[in-house]
Amino acid sequence: MTEYLDPTDSVAVPRKTASRPVSLDGKVITLLDISKAQGNHLLDRLEELLRERTGAKAIVRKKKPTFARPAPDALRKEIEGATGIALRSPEQKTTYMVFLRPTGRSSSPEIDSSSATFLAQLKKEGELLNAGHAQAGDGAAGFDILTVRAIDAAAALKLISRSPLVTRGIVKAEVVAYQPADSPVVR
Repeated sequence: MTEYLDPTDSVAVPRKTASRPVSLDGKVITLLDISKAQGNHLLDRLEELLRERTGAKAIVRKKKPTFARPAPDALRKEIEGATGIALRSPEQKTTYMVFLRPTGRSSSPEIDSSSATFLAQLKKEGELLNAGHAQAGDGAAGFDILTVRAIDAAAALKLISRSPLVTRGIVKAEVVAYQPADSPVVR
C-alpha cells in the first residue's frame, strides 16, 4: 500500500486517501483549482498528462472563487452531478467551530493578551475565520468561540492546542465540525 504524507501540517503525517478507480477510461474528470497562486500551472500539467495517458471521456476545469473558503454548495453539486472523478488539492479544508472553555475562574490581562496574540497569529496564518467571546454571569469567566479551517478535526485540535492557554491548562478546547447537513463533500 502506498503511503502519502500531508505536506500542509507542520510535521508531515500519514493521511488516508479516497479509493481509486481501476481505470480512468471513459470517465469525466474534474480538476478543481482552489485559487491558490500559481496552482493553475500544476493543473495545466496534470491535465496534459491525463490527456496523454488516459482514455478519459472529458477533463473539466472548475475554480473556487477564493482559497479562503470551501467550494460553494452550487459548485460542489455541479461537480458531483457531472463528474465521475474529481481531483482537488489536499489543502481543501473544512470549517470547524472551536469552543475554548475555562477550566476555572480565571481572567487577567495576561490571559487576555496571550489569547489576543494567539488569535492574531492564527489570523495571519489564514487559519482563523472568526472569533468571539461569550461572557458568563456571576463573575465567572466566559468562553471563546472560534471558527477555524483544518483538514480534519484532529488537525483543528492540534492547531488550537498550540495556544498557551490550552498548553497551560487554563482553557479546554472542544472541536466540532461545522458544515451544513445538505452540503455534499467534493472528493
